[in-house]
Amino acid sequence: RPLRSKDLIPIDLIKEADSTAGSVVKYLCPVSRKTITNQKVILIKTTGAMMIEQAAIDLAYPTMTCPLTGKRFSKDDVVELKAAHSGLTARGGVEGKLHRPSMN
Repeated sequence: RPLRSKDLIPIDLIKEADSTAGSVVKYLCPVSRKTITNQKVILIKTTGAMMIEQAAIDLAYPTMTCPLTGKRFSKDDVVELKAAHSGLTARGGVEGKLHRPSMN
């Protein structure tokens, strides 16, 4: 099914203060104030709140209340965000060999 603009959810991202113009921009979890790196991240669709999964387990899930907005949510409102990946490897050299079969 095609993606529609009304299906998009706005997210407020907080940039890390140490991120300079020349470096990679890093973002903070608004609940725990930890830099988001390889942790699992969740989004609450109804509030637009994004947080590290561990912060959600500790603070949001027990009461099913968003720690940022105070609004109640259900398990169906939670979306696990995944990091973007490509089919190519990011590390190491990629080498290709040309195969030329010969008839002997």
